[in-house]
Amino acid sequence: NGDGATSAAPSGWAGIRVYGGSASAHLENVQIRYAAAGAQSGISVENGAYTEFRDGLLWNNSVGVNCSYSSGVLTNSEVTRNEFGLRLNNCAGFTIGGSLDTRNTLMANTTQAVFNASAPSVDATYNYWGDRTGPRHAGNPSGVGDAVSDFVNFGFFVGLTADAGLDQEVES
Repeated sequence: NGDGATSAAPSGWAGIRVYGGSASAHLENVQIRYAAAGAQSGISVENGAYTEFRDGLLWNNSVGVNCSYSSGVLTNSEVTRNEFGLRLNNCAGFTIGGSLDTRNTLMANTTQAVFNASAPSVDATYNYWGDRTGPRHAGNPSGVGDAVSDFVNFGFFVGLTADAGLDQEVES
């Protein structure tokens, strides 16, 4: 930032906001850390906006991605050490992973990796949830990975992190 020596700290800034029906953002190979100032998120996608986040890192934010009445794609990324990895409200068009080639690592998020407030379910298939048993949820009684809410399709979870190659088991 050019103002001399600085240190990153939790709640150090308000994150990136994509707002409105014609707004869109394509973020690739980006690391977003320590966003939480003013109750913001690493990325906030709101009111009809669209965001693609690929090959990135959302780490140590209050919320990695906050989506409200919008859509987007999260692929080949690591979402870790946030309070919520993703918090979704009326974001039916949001896809988290969706295939082995586009899987994410969602782990060490303290409250939930994915919280979806309402139906329909969001597609969060083919992701690693911090453990090969998959996410914690009533629909996956043996899962000990990061927790997910209802309205999250977490089927076909993978047993290794997203950067670990494709020779791995897929669970359903």
